[in-house]
Amino acid sequence: ANAALDALAERRRADGLPATSVAWGLWGGGGMGDGEGAAYLRRRGVRPMDPQDALTELFRAVAAGEAQITVTDTDWERFALGFTSHRPSPLISALVVPASASAPAAGNGNPAGPRPRDPRAELAALGPAERAAAVRTLVRTEAAAVLGYESPDEIAADEPFTLAGFDSLAVAEFRRRLATAAATELTPEAFYDHNTPDALAAHLLDLLQDPAGAAGPAEGHGPGDTTLVAVYRSAVADSRVAEAVEALGAVSALRPDFTDPGQQPVTPVRLADGPAGDRGPLLIAVTGTTAVSGPAEFAALAAALAGRRTVAALPQPGFRPGELLPGTLEALCGAHAEAITRYAAGRPYALIGHSAGANVAHALTRHLEARGTGPAALVLADLYTPSAPGAMGTWRDVMLRWAADRAVVPLDDTRLTAMGAFHRLLLDWAPRPTRAPVLHLRAGEPMAAWTDPLTDWRSVWDGAHTVADVPGNHFTMMTEHAPTMARTVDAWLDALPGGDR
Repeated sequence: ANAALDALAERRRADGLPATSVAWGLWGGGGMGDGEGAAYLRRRGVRPMDPQDALTELFRAVAAGEAQITVTDTDWERFALGFTSHRPSPLISALVVPASASAPAAGNGNPAGPRPRDPRAELAALGPAERAAAVRTLVRTEAAAVLGYESPDEIAADEPFTLAGFDSLAVAEFRRRLATAAATELTPEAFYDHNTPDALAAHLLDLLQDPAGAAGPAEGHGPGDTTLVAVYRSAVADSRVAEAVEALGAVSALRPDFTDPGQQPVTPVRLADGPAGDRGPLLIAVTGTTAVSGPAEFAALAAALAGRRTVAALPQPGFRPGELLPGTLEALCGAHAEAITRYAAGRPYALIGHSAGANVAHALTRHLEARGTGPAALVLADLYTPSAPGAMGTWRDVMLRWAADRAVVPLDDTRLTAMGAFHRLLLDWAPRPTRAPVLHLRAGEPMAAWTDPLTDWRSVWDGAHTVADVPGNHFTMMTEHAPTMARTVDAWLDALPGGDR
C-alpha cells in the first residue's frame, strides 16, 4: 500500500501537482498503538508516537514539499538487533550499528584496552553453590533486560520463557546477550529444550564447566556457508526454490531414517501454562517443516494464551544433528502419537498446525483417531495442500524468502535436508475427513499481489466445521497478530462440547 502511494505521489509531482506520501510508524493515544501487537512492536524498538508530535512532522513535511517521508518513533539500536539477527541489512546498517556489532571483540589485541573477562575463570573461583547462583542471576538479569523489566525478580525462575513474554526475536536477542556475558554461545533450540530460567541456567552452567558441548560460531552468510546452504540461498535469491527443495529431498534420502517410532523419540516443548486447576483441552502445536521451523513459530501464540490455556509444541524429528529422519509418514505420526500420549497423560487435548505443519497435524489426527486416542479438536492455520497448492504455488519463493529473512534459527545442512525429507513425505498426503471438529484459520492479507480474478488466494479446507479469517498475512498472523488468533482459537475451543473449564 505504501509503495502504491509513493508511486502516486511521484506521478502527481511529475504532473506538477502537490502530493506527499507518508509511511507512518505506530501511533499512540488509543487505537492500534494500544491494541493487539503493540507490545510485540515495542519489544522490537517501534514505540507508539505521540499524536501531536506525528501531526507536527506531517505539517513540516507538507510545508517543505517532501514527496515521500517516513514518520516513526523507533529505538534503532533495538530494532537493528532483531532485524539483522541472521542477515545483514545495508539500509539498517546505514542508520545504526547495533551495540553488539560495534563493541570490540574480546582479545582484539589492543594493549590499551581493558583486559577481556574470562567468565569460566570467574566461575571457577567460586564454590559450587555460589557458581550456580551466579549463573541463575545472570540468566534472569539478561532475560529481564530483553523484556524491558526493571528487575530480574520479575522473571519467575520456574516458568516458561514464553509465559514471561518471550517470542522468537526476543529469544534471538537473549541468546546474543548471554553469548556476550558468558562467552559461550547457546543454540537457538536450547531456549526451548530448557524453557525456564532455572533449567537454562543449569544447562549454561554445564557448558561453562564443560565447553565441549557449547555451540560453535553461528552460521554465516557467504564464504562461511556450506555448499548446501550456499546453493539454497542462491536458489531463493533466483526464485528457484521449487528446484532446490526437490534436490534437497533427493539428498535427504541418503540420511539415516527410522520406521519404528521408538527409534527417534519426540519430546514436547512446554510453551505456556494454563490457570491452576484448568480442565480444558491442552493445545499441542505441531511445528512446521521448513528449514527454519521449530517451537519458536508458536512462541507469540503461546504468550498470548499464557494463563488461559496450557500450550506445548511438538518439534519435528530430524532437524538437529544426530537425529534420524522419519522414513514414512506413518512412522512420523507414530513418534508424535507416543509423545502426545506421554505428555497429555489422559487429559483431553487439541492439535494446531500452521502451513505445512497443519498438513502434518491433520495426518497425525487421523493416525491418533485410528488408535482410539484422537484429539478433541483440530486447528488448521493457513494450510495449502500438495494436491491443490493454490496461492502457495505462486508465492512459494516469496514465502520461503520471507521465512529465511526473518528466521532466528541459522540454516545448516541438517535443517535443509530435513526440509527436503518432509517435502517428500507429504507429497502423497491428501486431506480426508476427521472425527475431530476442525477450525480452519485463514490469513486476512495476501503475501503478495494477487491478480487472478477467477481464483481466490485464500487457504481452502473443505472439511472445516468452522472457518475464521484473522488479521495478518501467512506469517504475521502468527506473530504480531497472534493475540487475535489466540482469542479466536481459545473461544472456539471453549465453545466445543466439553471444552469449557
